Amino acid sequence: MNFKLMGAALALMAFVGLSASPAGANEDPYPNKPITILVPFAPGGNVDLSTRIVAQFMSEDLGESILVSNRTGAGGLIAYEAVSRAQPDGYTLATMAASSLIVTPRLVPRDDLPLSSYSLIGAITDSPMVLLVPANSPYRSVEEYVAAAKEKPGVLSIGHSGNGTTGHVAILSFQDGTDIDLNVIPYKGAAPALVDLLGGQLDSVIDQVTSSLQHIGSGKLRPLAVLGSERIAELPDVPTMQESGVKDYDVAATTGLIGPAGLERSVVERLNVSLNKALADPEVQARFQKMGAIVRPMTPQQFVERLEREDSAAEDLLQRGVLKVQ
Repeated sequence: MNFKLMGAALALMAFVGLSASPAGANEDPYPNKPITILVPFAPGGNVDLSTRIVAQFMSEDLGESILVSNRTGAGGLIAYEAVSRAQPDGYTLATMAASSLIVTPRLVPRDDLPLSSYSLIGAITDSPMVLLVPANSPYRSVEEYVAAAKEKPGVLSIGHSGNGTTGHVAILSFQDGTDIDLNVIPYKGAAPALVDLLGGQLDSVIDQVTSSLQHIGSGKLRPLAVLGSERIAELPDVPTMQESGVKDYDVAATTGLIGPAGLERSVVERLNVSLNKALADPEVQARFQKMGAIVRPMTPQQFVERLEREDSAAEDLLQRGVLKVQ
């Protein structure tokens, strides 16, 4: 036996075996460097607070720091465009409000930012919406409010936090479902709309419970209805819109985590698992409950299906002329 030849053959086989190893087999697993999450709105709002809550816990789980960066402007489109153009490696992500992600590009319009521009990782929360009037308002129910609106078309004023937001779409759907015409006034955020409502400059506002709960609790504002399909624990005596006669009405402000289109499935799943671990943490749940938000852990597929339904609904509103290009 020629041991020299055998040794050479074995060495060659080992070399070939190493060369045939899958590309990246020796690379560090994801993540191996800091992650940035872009927030499309200003600090202190629902999306910003939600991002910072889950980022803290995800960072511990993933073993890498997570930088939260507020990239505001154009109703969220500045951040959404930035993440859509980012390298699809999982290191640039964004949180989103479903309405601004789906509706705002149709209002502007921005045909280059369809839902397919993103990898959809998972939902964070649903923030229930509520129809509010001042405490001294003559309207004590949705039925009374709708009756007054029909008597005075275009007179009753209603504010929302900005064109393309969930509040804006909720008002359009409310008008469409009840055949009323309201004086719809957009604001640059929920806070100034609530200031005018508290000051008597508005008849009503549709807002997230997260930002209006303190004013309801103090007795300064009266909630006529919550906009989701079920009553909420924070306002157990307040009926839903459906209970108040608005058929099939179901609106909530959904937040979630997205990345650029083309993320590897393994990266999407790793981030989804980490996000859902954060949402299962009792401390995280307590912090969201204090905000009036409901945690919504989902698989990536469930999140895709949820946003595709909202995308179809927005397209229907656009085609029927309820949602109008600005």
